[in-house]
This record gives sequence, C-alpha cells and structure tokens, in this order.
Amino acid sequence: MKHVAIAFVAAALLAAGPVAAQVVSDETILTHDVIKTERKALAMEALEITPQQLSALSPVYDAYLAEVNALDARLVDLLKRFIASYRSLDDGTAEQMIDEMLAIQQAQLDLKKHYNRRFHDALPANKVVRLLQIENKLGAIILAQLVKDIPLAK
Repeated sequence: MKHVAIAFVAAALLAAGPVAAQVVSDETILTHDVIKTERKALAMEALEITPQQLSALSPVYDAYLAEVNALDARLVDLLKRFIASYRSLDDGTAEQMIDEMLAIQQAQLDLKKHYNRRFHDALPANKVVRLLQIENKLGAIILAQLVKDIPLAK
C-alpha cells in the first residue's frame, strides 16, 4: 500500500510543472526525502519475499542503500553547484561537471553490479531481478524529481 501512495504522490509532483529555475522545489525535496526514508519498506513490500529471505537480504540491502545514498548526495551536490553557476558556466567548469556526472553514473552501475552478486546470495534470481526493477523505478522517480527543476545550461 505504501508503494501505491508514494507512486501517486510522485506522479502528481511530476505533473506539477516547472518552478523557478534557480531553486529546487519543496515538492522535489519532499519526494526525495520520502522515497529515501521509505525506500527499504517500499522495496521489501513490493518484493514479496519470505521472512527468511528478508532476514538474509536485510543487512545486504542496508549496506547497498548506504552507498546509494552517498551517490545520491554527490548528485545533489553537483546539481546545486550547476544551479548556482549555469548562467555563467565556462568551458572548464562545464567539462568538470560532465566528468563528475559520468563518474557518478558509472559508480551507480558499478554499485549495482557489485551488489547483484550479494543479492543472489540472499535471494533466487527471479527475486533479484524484481528487486533491481524496483530499484530502477525508485531511482527513476527520484532522478525525474531532481532534474525537473534544473535549467539547461546557457
């Protein structure tokens, strides 16, 4: 039930339209915080696993989420720096931001590959694929919320 409520809130916020380009909206922050706070509960509910599987997965998933949150913090920091400078972005700074964005995206992929093996130690393959689907959906909601407020570079 929680995942339906969060999906509804996220969909409503995604349809809300752009806000002032220089500010990340309150709705964006709220959606990001709600999903971050409820991410494990949403994923575990949607995963439909046994108590034994939950017990085996929980410490692995907690470690995974800690690393996901660290990467999300890097991304939010990059977006804040971009918002602060997008009107007067010089080529050197733009190149640094491109490199950092690509490094974050690569780190996200590397993280999924690393934890894929660990998730398989706790769950059968059909549940791992379901978990990765859930993670991709939650990540897409978060990313869509974050970037909707970001202006294009000048």
